[in-house]
Amino acid sequence: MNLTRRGLITYFTYGSALLMAAPLTAPRLAHAGENKQSREQAPLTPLIKISDDNQITFFYPSPEMGQGTDISLAMLFMEELGGDMSTLSVEPLPYLIMRDDEGNIAFRAVPQGAGGSTSIPRNWPLLREAGATTQQLLLQAAAEHWSKPVASLTVADSHVIDDSGRKLPFGTLTELAAKQSLPEDFTPSLKSKDEWNVIGRSYKSPQLHKIVTGQPLYGMDMDYPGAKVALLARSPYFDGEVSKVNMEKAKAVSGVLGVYVLPRPDMDKMYTYLAAAVAVVAEDFWTAKKARDLLDITWDKGPHHDESTAAVEKQCDDMLSGGGGQIVRQDGQYAAAINSADRVIEHNYQVPMVSHAQLEPQNCIAHVTEDNCTIIGPMQSPSGASRVAADITGFDRVDMDIRYTRLGGGFGRRLSRDHVAEAVTVSKMSGLPIKLIWTREDDLCHDFYRPMSHHRLTAGIDADGQVVAWSHKLAGTPKYYRRDNVKPEDMFQADMYIDDFPAGIVPNLHYEYCKASSGAPQGSWRAPAHTANCFAVQSFLNDIARETNQDPVALRLAMLSEPRELDYGQHGGPVFDTGRMSGVIRAVAELADWGRST
Repeated sequence: MNLTRRGLITYFTYGSALLMAAPLTAPRLAHAGENKQSREQAPLTPLIKISDDNQITFFYPSPEMGQGTDISLAMLFMEELGGDMSTLSVEPLPYLIMRDDEGNIAFRAVPQGAGGSTSIPRNWPLLREAGATTQQLLLQAAAEHWSKPVASLTVADSHVIDDSGRKLPFGTLTELAAKQSLPEDFTPSLKSKDEWNVIGRSYKSPQLHKIVTGQPLYGMDMDYPGAKVALLARSPYFDGEVSKVNMEKAKAVSGVLGVYVLPRPDMDKMYTYLAAAVAVVAEDFWTAKKARDLLDITWDKGPHHDESTAAVEKQCDDMLSGGGGQIVRQDGQYAAAINSADRVIEHNYQVPMVSHAQLEPQNCIAHVTEDNCTIIGPMQSPSGASRVAADITGFDRVDMDIRYTRLGGGFGRRLSRDHVAEAVTVSKMSGLPIKLIWTREDDLCHDFYRPMSHHRLTAGIDADGQVVAWSHKLAGTPKYYRRDNVKPEDMFQADMYIDDFPAGIVPNLHYEYCKASSGAPQGSWRAPAHTANCFAVQSFLNDIARETNQDPVALRLAMLSEPRELDYGQHGGPVFDTGRMSGVIRAVAELADWGRST
């Protein structure tokens, strides 16, 4: 679903309507089979709204969860637009998808979603080109208005300026600009770095005042006409099931509108919602909470009822000590190098399974009607939300009204769509608009946890204190547990990056992976494999330095050696630049006044 530069320009030529006022709710979108004329009349890329008083609203395409994409993405667009940042406000862009001429789902503006720290690099070319293209339309509109060539016009601070100094604010040109057609061979011209006026400067998010004054921004703040509150009592056992439930006391509570049983999700497929549950729907939160506490549920404990932290840790330790792991990378002659090393250092490290614990617990509004579905809430992946909602309702994803809010924390948790699936399922069962709320206890007890992993690192050291052999053996619960279409031999890929440091640096290298069994849902946590493995690798480097009487900074710089780019095929690639990393280490050491006497 990524959009190419040529595809982006094509969307502009279908009406140039990104200058039109973007709707507050997602519009009905274009379907395959409609003629070009009908597409020309629809706003295909509603990234900004320019009002008559020249105020600009930018609709940011990547969900904002505290990482600053609302203002950062606006800066990319405004730089090339020539917009005045002092007039800027920001709002989330409603989820906009369409079907292309082949009937495939495509983004209608730019890709929408936030995960893996990709919001800026993914949008760096797209939003800059979108801004430059918008400026071109404004220039053409002004040229038509003044009967002057486009080449004689410039743009600054949300105004078009002619060669005599006359100015026209963007707001007076939007209607005419929306009627312009781009030349067939048009390619947006982007500013060089020394021309930047916005990128590289510091701007505060326009949402900061709303945040500190408690104005509604987050999913939990949202309301919807007639929405009723739903709370779920989820299975306390991984893949447990509801054997029976006495719901009479819960139903008797004044304000309770219904109690519904959600069956256990298919254990052989990717999760929809996380667990079997009993849902209470009521007029308000406290009524639903009181009634949920009165449910009398007997649980089938499921296949993982005897699982414990201690049992999984023992499983990992046994695999570290035994053989039979999957060799995922082997460089040089590791066995010979480790046997001939002057010294061998080995240490074990453990990383626990952890919850995301974002400040805002999971929540979602859903309304399933006879022919459509509305979803409002904190989501990192509106695409995933639309897919799971389509699976539950049978509706076309293109027809759904999906609006993501500001997130009170994400860290990878809201890449999963279980809260959306729960809300959609309960709305479908009850026939009511539903506001699903998780309590803090719900959020900690039910999660896609960061995988547990145990690490055994071994290094062979030569007479000069150089690392000549390196082994990293990892035993852990796989993040790809129950992930669709992942082959058994590829399960390691989210947990162990084969190009990670010191791959390509230490000549004799051995990476080995052992998959532990667990029924716990696994997921991304603040970053992919780096968060866990970096701890083990960097701790081991410190231990090597201490045991060989080397300075830890000097050891790292010696290993990185001369600047070069190494192939890096995993997240964060395509290269690992040793010179850049050395520069970062030196800069941090200098800032920390490394080496001073205490």
